Amino acid sequence: MFIFKPGDFFFQKIHPIALIIYILTLFSITIISNHPVILCTVLIITVLSVISVGAVGDIKDSFAFILRMTLIFIIINCLTNKNGRTIIWRGPNIPVFGRLQISLEALIYALMMGIRLSGVLSVFILQNKSMNPDALLSYMALIFPRSALLVSMTTKTIPYLAQLSNRVGEVMSVMGLDIDGKRYKGTVKNRLPIIKVIFMSSIEDSLSIAESIQARGYGSGGRSRYFTYRWRMRDTVVLASSIWAIISFIILARSGGIFYRYYPRLGKIVSFKQNIHVYINLLIGLSIPAFMGWGWRYCRYLKYRI
Repeated sequence: MFIFKPGDFFFQKIHPIALIIYILTLFSITIISNHPVILCTVLIITVLSVISVGAVGDIKDSFAFILRMTLIFIIINCLTNKNGRTIIWRGPNIPVFGRLQISLEALIYALMMGIRLSGVLSVFILQNKSMNPDALLSYMALIFPRSALLVSMTTKTIPYLAQLSNRVGEVMSVMGLDIDGKRYKGTVKNRLPIIKVIFMSSIEDSLSIAESIQARGYGSGGRSRYFTYRWRMRDTVVLASSIWAIISFIILARSGGIFYRYYPRLGKIVSFKQNIHVYINLLIGLSIPAFMGWGWRYCRYLKYRI
């Protein structure tokens, strides 16, 4: 779940720089804006992009979690927030929380925060499904070489240690040793030998990695790259669309069109009409890569043209 798997998908075929800028654009708009129209629009576009990389199952699993979290948001917001003026229901007095009341503003605000959380989670799913982590670290190393090396070694070491722990535990079980005690203290005591083996193995592996790094001439000159990507027309289109969306979003922000008033009464969505042309430009900029992803998957002509 949420793991990168190579496939014949549009978002896996574009340049990492163009992809990361598009993903950061979706993420930034979702985090900064609280307008219902923008949040819903970005969520729909992100979900379409995620579906185009074959992650329908991940979307279903994540949205089941989102529904539960939204329900929690609604309960907490209705218990603690008394700023809404449009009261739907009044209840009894509850200790600490006071008089229980449910307002339309509190419900809409909690629902929009659930949609925002859905958008953020969908962006992360898109990033995990479309971005090769090794390629991302390779380009990250151009700016932060030591940090990229540290991140690469750390992310690969943790799963390796988990696998090593399982293998050592299986070997000890075959030898007739009980690694699971009856109580918590017994389990910890019986598993201490596993920790010793992992510690000694980690020291030996660190020496091997250091020798390998030195043999490859790390730090002796310019850094080479294992991944090389050609910049193609599709990368230019995705990058231009992202920049176009960013410019449109900035124009909307300057006119206040990215924010919405929830309290004490809901603002008017109609005020958004004065910036409708900027909103359409934002929509076009964000939609082009998503539709290119669907075109890559379902239109063979478009796939070979881009």
